[in-house]
Order: sequence, then structure tokens, then C-alpha cells
Amino acid sequence: MKTIVKQANDVDAGNTCRYAWGGFTTTDFAVDEYGLWLVYGNKRNNCYLVIAKINPDTLDVEKSWETTINIKSVGNMFMKCGVLYATHSYYATSNYIRYTYDTNTGKQEALSSSKIPFTQPGKINSMLDYNPHDGLLYYADKYYGYLATFPIV
Repeated sequence: MKTIVKQANDVDAGNTCRYAWGGFTTTDFAVDEYGLWLVYGNKRNNCYLVIAKINPDTLDVEKSWETTINIKSVGNMFMKCGVLYATHSYYATSNYIRYTYDTNTGKQEALSSSKIPFTQPGKINSMLDYNPHDGLLYYADKYYGYLATFPIV
């Protein structure tokens, strides 16, 4: 086992391009059926989200996609089957997926609150990740310490 260190050029190390909750999260790793992903706000392009397919052995970017949604307007995100799902809020109990980007087709879509709603059990969504092995979405709440799983179709 070896340690790999890479510098991502467009990732904002200055904390300008961060998620809506304003913490220090500017970058997310995600894993799905297609592999390892890096999602971040591009400091050179008004903090729009970039989705990068990453080689897990080298951390090299294999391919990347620029989206038209600003990371500052996103509560959190996850990847499933090569599709980015971005949530509307980090703090709303009644939350929803507000945006999707399909890396397979290049199609992106802004969604209404009635399209893919879900209820968060806590107050502040600090982690949202998909597990391709069991098909569940994992949630962690910063404020109350809630942990939860959601089935997704």
C-alpha cells in the first residue's frame, strides 16, 4: 500500500468555492458503480461544479465535465451510475435533488422540489454519500449527530 499525493489545479484551496453551508468543504470524493470521482467548485470558472473521473491507482484525472451549477447553491452531492445529484439545501428537513448531471450523456437538468424529494432526519446535512454495494444513500447530521440511510431507485 502506498500514499499518493496529487495537486488538483482548479480546486479552490482558498475556500472561496464551497458548498452553501459555508464550511470549509470545497471538494468531495465520491464512489459509485463506475469508480472514483472528484467533485469541486472550479475557481477559474465562477465556482461552477466540475465532475472529474479519477484513476484510483494514480489519482490522475481521466476525464472531467464542467457543469452550469455553482457549488455555493448546492447543499451537498453524491454520484450514482455516473450521474451527479446535487441537493437544494444542507439544513432543510424537507430537502430535494435540485440538479443532475449525467456524465454518460452530458445531459444536465435543474429539478423542481416535487421531482426527487427526501426528508432529512436532522438539522444540518454534513455528509451525503452513495454506497454502490448496497444501493443506499448515507447521511450524517452535524448538529444532532444523526446517522441515516435512504434507499434510492
